[in-house]
Amino acid sequence: MPARGAHLPLDEDPANRYLPWVVALMVYLAALALAGAFVLGASAARWQSGQGGRLTVQVPPAELEGLLLEHPAVADAAVIGIPDVESGEVPKAFVVKKQGEEPSPAEIMDFVAGKVASFKRIKVVEFIDAIPKNPSGKILRRVLVEQERGKSGG
Repeated sequence: MPARGAHLPLDEDPANRYLPWVVALMVYLAALALAGAFVLGASAARWQSGQGGRLTVQVPPAELEGLLLEHPAVADAAVIGIPDVESGEVPKAFVVKKQGEEPSPAEIMDFVAGKVASFKRIKVVEFIDAIPKNPSGKILRRVLVEQERGKSGG
């Protein structure tokens, strides 16, 4: 073992021993991501064998909600994941319009699409009167998910 603080040649430095494997893994994961499914939830990537062995990228709903609130016609918003045959799950936005404003779903989707990667784009917009929240103001996504399941009969 070399003395502490000693400089080692690049090929002998233990920190560089795994560098080629890390680079190869990153390239492999990037390739999987290009062909994979995407799931809304916490911000992390994970391998999901139930999806035919595809890499799933979880999109934080709060990120999309923040972008939706930047739209001048949006008073409040919530985002959940809804089932999708091709990708497993896609983002759906529930939007409360500001009084006197009449944005179209396409306008809302285009607004967000211009600010995020393609897999984060909102695919469905539904206008509602109020976002369900608990007394402290946290969005009750489970209520929206249950309502969505009731509509689809699942």
